[in-house]
Amino acid sequence: MRTNINPTSSVEAARTSRPIPIDSIEPGELERSAFHEAGHAVANVGLLGHICYDVRAFAEPTLTYDDRARALTVMGLCQTSFGNQPAELTVQSLIENPDNGAMAFARAVNRAFIAAAGPFAQAELLGDGDLFDDVCFPDGGDGDLEHAHDALLPFYKDEAKRWDVLDRVWCRTRDIMRRPQVWAAVEAVAAQLIELGGREPLDGDIVERIVERYLRRRRLRTTAIIPVKWDGSVNTSILEAQRIASEQTTIGDRGCQSSKSRCGEFYRCKTRRRHIHRITI
Repeated sequence: MRTNINPTSSVEAARTSRPIPIDSIEPGELERSAFHEAGHAVANVGLLGHICYDVRAFAEPTLTYDDRARALTVMGLCQTSFGNQPAELTVQSLIENPDNGAMAFARAVNRAFIAAAGPFAQAELLGDGDLFDDVCFPDGGDGDLEHAHDALLPFYKDEAKRWDVLDRVWCRTRDIMRRPQVWAAVEAVAAQLIELGGREPLDGDIVERIVERYLRRRRLRTTAIIPVKWDGSVNTSILEAQRIASEQTTIGDRGCQSSKSRCGEFYRCKTRRRHIHRITI
């Protein structure tokens, strides 16, 4: 899932650039990618009321860039009005404006839901929806899992608490996305993406019209779609970690022996195909 559009960023350039093939794919990859991106799109448009710019399901792995100018190898993109704010900026905002904490937390939960909706739709297509959780993310869901962790990191310093919330998000995402009209909307968007064959993006206006056939168009949702309790604490250690990191010099990479979904430094990992950390001094 890639949702934050900055007109001056490399993401905007990636939207109009020709896909760069990375390697060969297995049969059915386009279908899996189409359902994955359709899940993100329906969650954004039909359930949270965001604007959709365009959705892409590529027929081959494609090189692009996220809103932080990081190179990514992806099989699809869902561009919407929902921005992904870095964790350290969220913490700074909570310190300066504590009264906005409840709204910021609701936004974080919704971001985690959006992140989970795409991988779930892909898992459901493959018959693995009942097994969908943090351990059974389908191939291609690493970036979404990272987004979910990033969203909740400012609110939970304790990793165990963060995982408890994510486990609840996974379960409720499965229930929400399996509602007949929601899943029908996912199938309809995916069908359009498959018909395009990865040659061009599906325009956001078309996505919104398709979704409106099945789901009543709602206003922008400012409350959490999944009820989760938050004690009001803020993970200020993120700011200290950022300060230390800015004073360090990167000298290379090292492999991570932990499970990619259980790594304590997950939000600082590159998790596409190879799980690594930066070595700093």
